[in-house]
Amino acid sequence: MMGAAKEIGASIPATALAVQIGDQWTNMIQPFWILPVLAISGLQLRDVMGYMVLILIYLGLIFGAAVMLWGFLGL
Repeated sequence: MMGAAKEIGASIPATALAVQIGDQWTNMIQPFWILPVLAISGLQLRDVMGYMVLILIYLGLIFGAAVMLWGFLGL
């Protein structure tokens, strides 16, 4: 992504942050930290997966709006 950002003249820090936000957003589908929590509580992944999808959608809207706002304002 850094090569593409340099080629089109985009901001390197903004590109790095957008990649990081995208990576963290997809980690909300099934976060690694939930594995020990499920083992301790006796729940299964299907019991909490609906909540993870809601968090994914909610944060996707926030992250998307933040990146677009950042792009429009040129910060």
